[in-house]
Amino acid sequence: MKRILIVCLLGMALLLPSTTITANNFLSNRIVDVLLEGDWVEITSDAGTGTLTNVIIYNSQEQKVLAEALGGYADGVDVGGLPGGSYKVRVYTTLTSYTEWINL
Repeated sequence: MKRILIVCLLGMALLLPSTTITANNFLSNRIVDVLLEGDWVEITSDAGTGTLTNVIIYNSQEQKVLAEALGGYADGVDVGGLPGGSYKVRVYTTLTSYTEWINL
């Protein structure tokens, strides 16, 4: 009886979700970076997040004020024409999307 119990417990241990650890490691390596440099917003991604596709910038009232297509793993957007204030930058890649707030 003890052997059957031990075998069952070992079998159940083998069925534990080891893929969850792999998925968490994968998610922690997914990086999209948004950096404000003067009047220029630099956006970068990596192979874990895919290539950049587009960016949409919203003002503090959630109104779309700028939309632009992007490409590659590094690109940028000129925000010199926008008035000062807080803006939500929503970046889309081939694998994910990322949101960050910036202050002009």
